[in-house]
Amino acid sequence: MVAYGNYGIAKGYDADSEILKFTAVTWGADAESVVAVTVAGSSGVGISQFDCLTAEIARGKGVTVMEDGITEWILGDTVTRGDRVTVDTNGFCVRAAGYDFLWGVARQSGTAGQRIAVSLEDVKNRNETTT
Repeated sequence: MVAYGNYGIAKGYDADSEILKFTAVTWGADAESVVAVTVAGSSGVGISQFDCLTAEIARGKGVTVMEDGITEWILGDTVTRGDRVTVDTNGFCVRAAGYDFLWGVARQSGTAGQRIAVSLEDVKNRNETTT
């Protein structure tokens, strides 16, 4: 698959815990920190662009988060181009269903473990039915 991104809004945050590249993050304990998403279908901040491992956090490394635009995102299940997508318990991209918070639209198709491009939307305020 072709890898690409188109930065709309990317912001740096401190990491409260280990965060892996191209996974979803949500608000952390402090105003300028994030943590990995652990609740399926939940809201969040955006998609991490770099790994931030536990040992690196102690040295002050943070993480860049894509909040808007086109980003790569690791799939947690099969997704088809054009699907409205949300997050699973691992911070991976999955097809949205029911009243999941909508994170964006898949620009490519793929299966679990692959990375695809996703057009992010306003993930913090959208909670509507996808059926």
